[in-house]
Amino acid sequence: MDLAPEELQFLTIPDILRESIFIPKRSPKTFYLITLTFIFPLSFAILAHSLFTHPLLVQLQNPFADPAQTRHRWTELLTFQFCYLIFLFAFSLLSTAAVVFTVASLYTSKPVSYSSTISAIPKVFKRLFVTFLWVSLLMIIYNFIFFVFLILLILAIDTQNYILFFFSVVVIFILFLVVHVYITALWHLASVVSVLEPIYGFAAMKKSYELLMGKTRFAAVLVFAYLAICATINVIFGAVVVHGDDGHGVFMRIIVGGFLVGVLVIVNLVGLLVQSVFYYVCKSFHHQGIDKLALHDHLGGYLVVHLESASVEVLLGLLCSSKLIVWVQSETKMTSRVEIDEDSETKGSMWVLDQKLDQPMDEEAGRLSNMYKEKKFSVLLLLRLAYQSLGVVYGDLGTSPLYVFYNTFPHGISDPEDVIGALSLIIYSLTLIPLIKYVFIVCKANDNGQGGTFALYSLLCRHAKVKTIPNQHRTDEELTTYSRSKFHEHSFAAKTKGWLEKRSSRKNALLILVLVGTSMVVGDGILTPAISVLSAAGGIKVNHPHVSSDVVVLVAVVILVGLFSLQRYGTDRVGWLFAPVVLLWFLLIGGIGMFNIWKYDKTILRAFSPVYIFHYFRRRGMDGWTSLGGVLLSITGTEALFADLAHFRVAAIQIAFTVVVFPCLLLAYSGQAAYLMNNTEHVADVFYHSIPDSIYWPVFVVATAAAVVASQATITATFSIIKQALAHGCFPRVKVVHTSKNFLGQIYVPDINWILMVLCIAVTAGFKNQSQIGNAYGTAVVVVMLVTTLLMILIMILVWRCHWIIALIFTGLSLVVECGYFSAVLFKVDQGGWVPLVIAAAFLIIMYVWHYGTVKRYEFELHSKVSMAWVLGLGPSLGLVRVPGIGLVYTELASGVPHIFSHFITNLPAIHSVVVFVCVKYLPVYTVPEEERFLVKRIGTKDFHMFRCVARYGYKDLHKKDDDFEKKLFDSIFLFVRLESMMEGCSDSDEYSLYGQQTERSRDGLLIASHGNAAPASSNVGTTLSSVDSIVPVGSNTVRSCEQASSNHTDSDEIEFLIRCRDAGVVHILGNTVIRTRESKFFKRIAVDYVYAFLRKICRENSVIFNVPHGSLLNVGQIFYV
Repeated sequence: MDLAPEELQFLTIPDILRESIFIPKRSPKTFYLITLTFIFPLSFAILAHSLFTHPLLVQLQNPFADPAQTRHRWTELLTFQFCYLIFLFAFSLLSTAAVVFTVASLYTSKPVSYSSTISAIPKVFKRLFVTFLWVSLLMIIYNFIFFVFLILLILAIDTQNYILFFFSVVVIFILFLVVHVYITALWHLASVVSVLEPIYGFAAMKKSYELLMGKTRFAAVLVFAYLAICATINVIFGAVVVHGDDGHGVFMRIIVGGFLVGVLVIVNLVGLLVQSVFYYVCKSFHHQGIDKLALHDHLGGYLVVHLESASVEVLLGLLCSSKLIVWVQSETKMTSRVEIDEDSETKGSMWVLDQKLDQPMDEEAGRLSNMYKEKKFSVLLLLRLAYQSLGVVYGDLGTSPLYVFYNTFPHGISDPEDVIGALSLIIYSLTLIPLIKYVFIVCKANDNGQGGTFALYSLLCRHAKVKTIPNQHRTDEELTTYSRSKFHEHSFAAKTKGWLEKRSSRKNALLILVLVGTSMVVGDGILTPAISVLSAAGGIKVNHPHVSSDVVVLVAVVILVGLFSLQRYGTDRVGWLFAPVVLLWFLLIGGIGMFNIWKYDKTILRAFSPVYIFHYFRRRGMDGWTSLGGVLLSITGTEALFADLAHFRVAAIQIAFTVVVFPCLLLAYSGQAAYLMNNTEHVADVFYHSIPDSIYWPVFVVATAAAVVASQATITATFSIIKQALAHGCFPRVKVVHTSKNFLGQIYVPDINWILMVLCIAVTAGFKNQSQIGNAYGTAVVVVMLVTTLLMILIMILVWRCHWIIALIFTGLSLVVECGYFSAVLFKVDQGGWVPLVIAAAFLIIMYVWHYGTVKRYEFELHSKVSMAWVLGLGPSLGLVRVPGIGLVYTELASGVPHIFSHFITNLPAIHSVVVFVCVKYLPVYTVPEEERFLVKRIGTKDFHMFRCVARYGYKDLHKKDDDFEKKLFDSIFLFVRLESMMEGCSDSDEYSLYGQQTERSRDGLLIASHGNAAPASSNVGTTLSSVDSIVPVGSNTVRSCEQASSNHTDSDEIEFLIRCRDAGVVHILGNTVIRTRESKFFKRIAVDYVYAFLRKICRENSVIFNVPHGSLLNVGQIFYV
């Protein structure tokens, strides 16, 4: 398996099989002994098991057998089965450990022997066993849930209809088989992860789940083929050897049995090899580079003697590529490398000088980057997050039973059978939308844990050039968090990508679609608190009918003010405060639901049959169709579930929903329906009427508290999505506060919080009726779902690379359901449905106008930037007086000199001794590690003392006062100077050039300078060094004498000069630009001259965003005409 990662990721199933079959040829003796000692006993035991148990089963089936003898036979059978299972599991794990370890050793060019494999097995076996226990637990839970669901379905379905019964059984069996195959694939990949990575158990399962994304179809085919072949061998063995007493002779049975054992041995060996190869294919597919040296050391850790004494030749064999790489060695470590591109030798010195003048950051190389590793989550922490997610994410879904049936039947129930149809609609809506679509499909489309429409948009921006602000360069794609995969030429994904990138109108249409979804989420954040709190407070009137509606509204407003006032304490504290309330709420509604089913109508479980949906629409007609607007409220809060991923983890969200939320909601709605079958007149307040009198007031208190919590989900989602919009330049600059030191995604936006509170109170006091608010609420919910579905089509094609048929099936099923709901809410636009449309239109105008103005301002700066020839023609002094100090000139350009600089030096006769052009830009990634934050480049020669620094952020990152931004920026410049001097010390001629990009990763985080001294390269910045500044003659002794070059004097002199300038004072020069239009159309003039100008006046200043001290700020005014 000598393929490069770029080749591995494109292997097909036949290619994987071919690579797997050729692996034993590299160490035939080792694999022969592994097969003989582990795989052969395992295969023999699998087939021989039925041969030994068959006689016992025959004796047990004898009705005339002696009872004492029967008990003895049962004891023998159970003992044998127990021993067989222990043997089977033990040898399965031993075989897996041996094969995976051996294949990995061959992959890293590590010496392979049977003795080394045997010595590594004990430590490997322990890790595999823990992972095996977790997978077994998952399989047990799945089987339990499946059989419970099967029993409920058998009770609910009409067994007299044989065709429907047969069809249902077939569908259930297929679904069971599909999930079983998936869990099996998860186990096989998790077992390899447990051996080759420093994680095992639940963490290995989670890692294998991530690796399977995009390769699920391959895994399913391989696992299904393996299981089918093994099952076929077992069937043939049973028919010929076990049960073939009469039809086949003893000799024939021995021959066939031996042959089948041999075939099964080969199948098991190939299966284990495929399992190992598939791991490397998945890692390459997700661009998770495998460090062979690190893997070599990891495998050595399993041995009795750790392989610290690996020879230099072995390490060179691991790391050297096909190009010419010269290694410079000190006494103890290999320190740096220089990659020679032979094509650049023919280029002259003028070409080198031209490259030095003005190159964007994407042409710079020699970057020293550290691999960013996201914090691993333990099982306990994951359970803690699942518990907290109940209070933050699921409150909205959980309080829907307060108002769903009333909004479904606002004019009363004419036929009790309609209740069964409505319940069936609710059951399948909860199953299709929140459970299947969001929890298990859409949540997989998260951007490294970030959810929401902008997270999907960021994924698309990384895989296709659809971003409307063209400020991205190739170096941005080298970030460790910038993950994407290559496109096959002529593939459907490549054609879709080209279609999107071809016209700017399609990019704008995609952006508008995202902004529409974002606007509706904001509207959702206003309507959820209103309807939830108002519905809960309405319970007062059930026991006290004389209480007026104004009192209920006043109570709701007081609760809302308290809720929004709590937001500043953060999700972490609010989650701990609210989680017990919501957990108690779910347990209460689930328990009350079970009680009502048992007391009023057990036959309500018939609603699990989808047949009653058909009967419902046939009976009610158009009224049934418009009632979908009420049923839709049962899945409100689903989009907040996806948007709130930033505050938790996908696994935590999935655990909480499947274990607690989903079962309790089904019980709650079924219990209310059972009550309504005998009390149709109580539909207006069915929840409170169905509560037993003895616990009415405790439940009322919990319901009110849960309604408050329900609002938290959409408020938190609004904060997250506004933060993402800020990073994409689609929302005016507002204050964002991080409320947790442990979880970066937990934020609070004060301005948005108070705006939401005012609008929420206005809606509550204005409508005073949950029915009209429910109509508005349904409109917002279904539009967001439609936007997510449309974005998911592109995600499945461009990011997951699914077949277009799979994308079509997902799209068809989602749009059929959601368009049905959308058509129903259209009938209620005049009954309150206009509210979210107005709110969304206002926010859409704000976001689009702000983004439009930002794009136009960037385009103007890009087109009016000053040429480098003009700047360099001024000479080292720039034709001005250079005063002590450092001037930080902030610009949005990542290359070139901004127009603001020429405007500044034209009007002022002096400039600072050191000038740094600082570009702060956001990338379509969730975060940029601190080690890779800064890119530095020199402008002109050293006499100019001019630098360019690009500070890169993800949409999850935030400027904070305690970040020491200025200090880190200067540290990156100092490191750049040191690296530059080291590279210059390696050159004594300009006849040779070095060109190209090479990333150097230091395992110890240090560069070794002359005589093994460590250069201070641990400043937590990833610095780029222009490759053209490094001239290395090919084949000369200069490379070997790099460490002996006397470069310390030059770089120390410049660093001392920079420190003196920094101590003299740092001035932050920001452009105070005004955007104006000239002779434009009316709408463009209104948008730019009035709306955009107004938004710039009321938003936060750049100086506040960058935390610039007021005494060090210098604003340069300018007017841009667009």
